Amino acid sequence: MPYISMACRLLLFTVLTMSAWSKVRNRTVFAEFTQWLSAIALVGLGGGRPAAFALLAAEAVAALALAMPWIPAAVAFGFAT
Repeated sequence: MPYISMACRLLLFTVLTMSAWSKVRNRTVFAEFTQWLSAIALVGLGGGRPAAFALLAAEAVAALALAMPWIPAAVAFGFAT
């Protein structure tokens, strides 16, 4: 059972890290992501950029929490959702 838990944590860590890295490494990708977030009704006009930074920070924090073995997997998964 510990192997399944570790595999799930590794998979989530990889997905979140690659997602955050893909937004950070290229300005045009981040700008397109910001525009996409602005199109969502809940974000509203002009709120795309702060929402994009918040989502990027949440992905990075969740990935770091998954990388730390002393944090239970349930808490790290809670940060990821």
